[in-house]
Amino acid sequence: MNDKMPPVDILRKVIRKLTIDMKILPVFCGSAYKNKGVQPVLDAVCEYLPSPNQRKCVAYQSDDSGKEEEIELNTSDAKAPFVGLAFKLETNQYGQLT
Repeated sequence: MNDKMPPVDILRKVIRKLTIDMKILPVFCGSAYKNKGVQPVLDAVCEYLPSPNQRKCVAYQSDDSGKEEEIELNTSDAKAPFVGLAFKLETNQYGQLT
């Protein structure tokens, strides 16, 4: 190892901090074909991105105001409003499906 190169654990901490602060955007190359490159991307998500508990969760009102509102995700209150995550949207002949 080169004496001028910082240790890997320090590099990982710096990359994580800069990613969370939105100063850099790590990029990974790979292919889903035969799962080439999938595992390094999943490892990077765990290594460099914050968990949902470490970030502020913001929702926007669906009316015309578009008002921003901070919401609590980890609540056991049955009266709290439902919060869901849509990860795939598709538009077809029947309209938009989520």
